Amino acid sequence: RAYASDEKKQALADMSEMVEVDALFEKSAHQKALLSAQIAELKTVLANARAYASDAPDGTPDAELREGVQEVNRIIDEASKFEDADAIRKQRAFDRAVKTERARDSEHDW
Repeated sequence: RAYASDEKKQALADMSEMVEVDALFEKSAHQKALLSAQIAELKTVLANARAYASDAPDGTPDAELREGVQEVNRIIDEASKFEDADAIRKQRAFDRAVKTERARDSEHDW
């Protein structure tokens, strides 16, 4: 009779382990569903994302372009010593305004 009781205990223990394993599978399936939803959302976000270049389209680093602009400005400043300084300042202000306006419009990218 003790043997039957031990079999019942073992059967209950086995069932308990099976219930735990089933719970783990259910938890795993739930986590998989959550991850799948997050990945789908991430794919949507990435598909709709816009990329912005930090360098010029031809690969020229921005710092190099800034150096060129600084050199041009230095040349203009030197020329303004011999030219009409107000006219040069007005032209530079106009150029900056045009550049600022065009920078908003990717069709007329510099």
